[in-house]
Amino acid sequence: MKVSIVIPAFNEVQTIAEVLRRIAAANADAEIVVIDDGSTDGTRDVLHARSGITVIFHEENAGKGAAIRTGLAYVTGEVVIVQDADLEYSPEDYPALLAPILAGHADVVYGSRFLSGPHRVLFFWHSCQLPAEQHAERPQPDRHGDRLVWRLDEPCTALDAKREGTADASQPAA
Repeated sequence: MKVSIVIPAFNEVQTIAEVLRRIAAANADAEIVVIDDGSTDGTRDVLHARSGITVIFHEENAGKGAAIRTGLAYVTGEVVIVQDADLEYSPEDYPALLAPILAGHADVVYGSRFLSGPHRVLFFWHSCQLPAEQHAERPQPDRHGDRLVWRLDEPCTALDAKREGTADASQPAA
């Protein structure tokens, strides 16, 4: 089964070469698609010097959601992994993430840096909704891709996620 790895990157000159090295070591035959989302720190120079990967450049920063959507338009694999360019998630964990898919036990797997080991949330689907009056009170994100990620993630959390991407566990969810 062909694996594609999408890497959204914005100003990651300090880590981009290392993440590419670690991905190659963990899954040498994977297709790698990097989206530079308007970097200004030298990340583009590092990517221009690389071969054997697909690199797409956004002229302006459009947000992580937009970078992922761009990358998904270029992948050819049957399975896609989204890897942060700052090594927040380790490429060494790919075998554990891919195992349920390759065994035919899952169509999608979500990794979490907060959990250790596999966890099943619900057997068939996961859904949650906010009452309309609560949803209308929440601040809306600026970018379309971020809006999609925010709307999918925000209602399902037990935390009051703030627009800046931080959360305060001492506050009850709205």
